[in-house]
Amino acid sequence: MKRLILEDKIVMLLVFIGALFRFYNYNSWSLSNDELSAITRLRFDSFAEMIEQGVRLTDMHPIGVQSFLWVWTNLFGVNETMLSLPFVLLGIACIPLLYLSCKNFFGKFPALLATAAFVGLEFPILYAQLARPYSPGLFFSLLVLYSWSEMMWKNNAWKWKTALLFVMGGIGCMYSHYFSFLFAAIVGLAGVFLIQKQNRVKYFICGTLMFLFYIPNLNVFLYQFSIGGLGGSEGWLGPPKSDAIWKYILYCFNESAFLLLSIIALIVLMLFVFKVKFTWTMKHSLALVFFFITGTHRLLLFYL
Repeated sequence: MKRLILEDKIVMLLVFIGALFRFYNYNSWSLSNDELSAITRLRFDSFAEMIEQGVRLTDMHPIGVQSFLWVWTNLFGVNETMLSLPFVLLGIACIPLLYLSCKNFFGKFPALLATAAFVGLEFPILYAQLARPYSPGLFFSLLVLYSWSEMMWKNNAWKWKTALLFVMGGIGCMYSHYFSFLFAAIVGLAGVFLIQKQNRVKYFICGTLMFLFYIPNLNVFLYQFSIGGLGGSEGWLGPPKSDAIWKYILYCFNESAFLLLSIIALIVLMLFVFKVKFTWTMKHSLALVFFFITGTHRLLLFYL
């Protein structure tokens, strides 16, 4: 049996703390309007009718989460405890996936810092408790990122188990949320230029499998995007204002400028006072590309 090192113990502690935060009072507050809307669109006599009337014509998300809710509520009914439980569990599972992904990109210490921040910030805690596509979308996005980083930088030989995780993560992204779909697509495209030449055909097979499994949602996808997205220029979701980026960043850090400045100060201390060695690499560039291409689209969530 492998002996746990200090790093493993810290990660386990962070997962435990994160679980406490996400389980704390998760079922004691009323369902949000977003969740109530999803529940209303489950009330159809058949699964096929729910997909047509409850997703394709009246929603702007893929069929994955709504399909899961249809099965889940038919098994356990509609109550705050059972409705949110799977989403809370996925939110907790994001913690070790975030650590493993960051570790492959930046090393152990930055991964621990990022994970510690993720565990305690209000933003990921709140969205882990909502029975909506956000928790599944993040989980599958991190599953894609972890397995992809293993394929690109950790595995000396092709491992089909890792490739299977990559395919499962991609399919989950595509069925959870269109933003997570976009993220998986950008990560997958980057891999075309980074994957070892001898593994390129196998990598394309992974992409082909994702597309084949997405065919059941293709009709929904084409219809939803044909009507102009979320209501067009006069729709209920208006365009971001000039201060949207600042508000989004502040929101991510618990609406606290003090917390944000404290984190910036910590980084400055590490770089210039404690002389922590830092070298900009291609991995840092990739992380920025992934954020700016897909992460900035999530500014829209600020207005939901």
